[in-house]
Amino acid sequence: MGEKKHSILKKVLILIFSAVIGITIVVVGISYWNDVQLETQNDLIDEIYAKDKHYQYYYSKLNAKDKDTYKRMYFAMATFKDEIDVKETNTEQITVILNYIFNDHPELYYIDGEYEYVKETDTLTFYPRFVMNKKEVESKNSQLKEITAEVVEKAKSQKDDLTKAKVIYDYIIENTKYVERKGKDQDVIGALLEHETVCAGYARAYQLLMNQVGVPCSYIVGDSKIETENSPGYEGHAWNMVKINDDYYYCDPTWGDDANKYGAHTCYAYFMMDSDDMLRCYTTDDFYEKTKNPSVSYFKDNHIYMESYNENIVSNAIQLGLKNKSRVAEVKCGSQSVYNRLKKRLTKDYLAYEQLKKNGCWSDNTRYACLDELKVIELYY
Repeated sequence: MGEKKHSILKKVLILIFSAVIGITIVVVGISYWNDVQLETQNDLIDEIYAKDKHYQYYYSKLNAKDKDTYKRMYFAMATFKDEIDVKETNTEQITVILNYIFNDHPELYYIDGEYEYVKETDTLTFYPRFVMNKKEVESKNSQLKEITAEVVEKAKSQKDDLTKAKVIYDYIIENTKYVERKGKDQDVIGALLEHETVCAGYARAYQLLMNQVGVPCSYIVGDSKIETENSPGYEGHAWNMVKINDDYYYCDPTWGDDANKYGAHTCYAYFMMDSDDMLRCYTTDDFYEKTKNPSVSYFKDNHIYMESYNENIVSNAIQLGLKNKSRVAEVKCGSQSVYNRLKKRLTKDYLAYEQLKKNGCWSDNTRYACLDELKVIELYY
């Protein structure tokens, strides 16, 4: 995110006496006055900040001074203040903190990534740039609340966080289309109201709704390492980190929205990846957390995880695809050797024909795809 540097104001001190002691007294007086100005708003800032229910992952990575700057800048943006003073005077660090605020707060879609500032000796005045006024934002927020009320309620009613996360994942994918629209495809408005967005919009929308249903979710930025229909590989990308059972998993609703030549479907290969799988697909620009002891798995819960070679797992996946009407079977393998054997059976030994015939759903249009980096095989039938 760029910064637009405003003209730097310089205070001119008019002294009656030119003695060094006099200058010192005046400078100390100005410093004390600035400190008092900063402290007077702290209670209100803390009150507004305490009301925020978003998972503030990037805030947690800051030191005490930068956390104070973060809170003050967030306060100005959340309450539509034209300016606010902060003690951080390094503009490069201000830009870092601003990016962290955006990463933690998908609801701040009405703030421009650029900003203006006035730099003084011991403080900096931060001027956020609003692209909507308060009335316009209230209208958009009302629309967002109305259009997502049903899915939020549905997710909240689920028994566990994994099911809540799947409800939101399915909703984002089913109601969003990957479309590049310059200047209009990076936020929750594009994803949730206009239903056309790119990876940033998918990820921010998922983050927003997950936090609303009480599942900690953050926004991750980096580069893709593999090719997809929408990316040739090693391009900028955004996805999500989710905290469940005090551990960390990764979801990519953009790649989960699989609209390949065999037809559109929801791909669960990119739902609740552990950190090892995530790193096979992406490189991160900043922080991420390692999955300590993976216990959450869509594939294991649905009996479509092949720990050791077992063709009944393929049959389970086919039956699940019939039940959910996707006519897509997904199987994830627990080791490279199992994956290689399954892949060989598909490519050379007519396994797809055997299993689909057994389940009464073979057709000449049957195809399969291999996601080697995740050891996942998909059958389209």
